[in-house]
Amino acid sequence: MDWNAVSALSSLATFLVVAASALAALLQLRHIRAANQITASLELMTRVSNPEFQRVLQYVFHGELDRKLEDPEYRAELLKTPVDLARHPEASLLATWEQMGSIIKLGLTSEAAFMDTTSMQCIAAWNKLVPVIAFIRRARGSQVYDNFEWLASRSMMWEARHPDGTYPKDTPRLRLEDTLPE
Repeated sequence: MDWNAVSALSSLATFLVVAASALAALLQLRHIRAANQITASLELMTRVSNPEFQRVLQYVFHGELDRKLEDPEYRAELLKTPVDLARHPEASLLATWEQMGSIIKLGLTSEAAFMDTTSMQCIAAWNKLVPVIAFIRRARGSQVYDNFEWLASRSMMWEARHPDGTYPKDTPRLRLEDTLPE
């Protein structure tokens, strides 16, 4: 028996076992990452659909915030740390969008999944909150809410690339009957 051949076969077998283990580990990491992305995506979707978030949206989008921003004392409170979230629901909304921007920017969840369901809401929130962001940035600098800005910018880019949505072109549309009166 040639001991060199046995040693070579043993080295080859060891290499194959190590390579198979590395491949299995990579596949496992891929599955773990996918599971984490699903969890993060579900958490983001849960956030934007919970009743408290919806209450804050009502406050911001239906005129109450606009009325409050006319008051210099109210605006000054926005610069305090921490901001009183009970008095300033818009700060809660800003923080939520800032967190979502960070999570997506860091790749902790799928940008495409977020954009497909939430890009228009992000753009609307950005447009509505620009006066508040500009006011706070005047005092604190451009880094404030920069993750929200990044997310809004990415959302605008997404919408420009998908002006008709993302409905698959190879799937026929269903017939809709518009039966509701004007």
